Amino acid sequence: MKWILGIIDTILAVILVYILIYPKIQASKVVNATVLYEEGLGSLPLYVAEDQGYFDSVRVNVNLQKVMHPGEEIDKLLKGSANVAVGMNWIDFVYKSALRPQAMKVLYSMESTIESPYTALFYVKKRRRVYIPKKINYKRFFRRHRIRVIGCLKRAKEERLMKYMLKQLGVDTRDLEFTEIDPANLDSVIAKKSVDLIVAYEPYRSYLMKMPSKVVLIDDAFFEKNIFSPYPDALGLTSVVNLKLSKKSVVRVKEALDMAINYIRKNPDDAMKILDKNLKLPDDLVFELPKIEKYDEIEFIIYKKFIDYLKNAEIILIQIDPEVYRLARQDIQ
Repeated sequence: MKWILGIIDTILAVILVYILIYPKIQASKVVNATVLYEEGLGSLPLYVAEDQGYFDSVRVNVNLQKVMHPGEEIDKLLKGSANVAVGMNWIDFVYKSALRPQAMKVLYSMESTIESPYTALFYVKKRRRVYIPKKINYKRFFRRHRIRVIGCLKRAKEERLMKYMLKQLGVDTRDLEFTEIDPANLDSVIAKKSVDLIVAYEPYRSYLMKMPSKVVLIDDAFFEKNIFSPYPDALGLTSVVNLKLSKKSVVRVKEALDMAINYIRKNPDDAMKILDKNLKLPDDLVFELPKIEKYDEIEFIIYKKFIDYLKNAEIILIQIDPEVYRLARQDIQ
């Protein structure tokens, strides 16, 4: 009888040891994750996580896929063919997820303010001297300078937003043409004077600031002043589908991105160098990095005004409560 009890004790001891070490075994396993990214400042946490080896630290093997058509991230995340997306523009995000906003969850958000702007409007010089008053009357300026073509250094999607904003500023937008500028062709566009105005985002806002002989700053903090401040620029996100089917992958990528955000906050100069390397920016280009908030730091209630503005501009047709984008702690436990 004693030998039977001894066997039972041994079996129970083995089971207990297994129960204790199983979580460690699982945690030590490398998991795979597909991460979509849009090239630009909004993907800085990704660039830093790669540069500093944070993905290796949390034992996740990332398959990075560059987004070729902004907005496609939503479809891939909803299907589960990608686990996380970073660097997505907030306008594209709200527009593409409008039918199922509750199906998306935000991992981090990058925002700018009037005091630390991310956007600016520039006039491409047609003659040597251009007078720009401190307080610009847009209706008068557009008529006087015969503004016809506006180049957007990000996404043509914002044409509708731009038209709505300019109408609010008193501009007749019926004859305006909007075109998207590839950053690689920026110098050529300016040299040919093929656009009248340029809407620029960082890092190209700061790049154009260093070209006073070719362009004139019309309105700094262009979106921040005329739409909303703090202005939501870019974000990292996942989907409810991924949180159910690929939670480990999402959680580990999120942990690496959180580590990267901590690094950016503590080492902004070094983070700037990492950004320069990834975007192939001039070495002397320096600007203040936008504020980046982790998932549990975002005050979604302040984004309501921004989303209401998009609805008024008819970019979305339904009312969306930004709180539906919130990632809860229990979602990642």
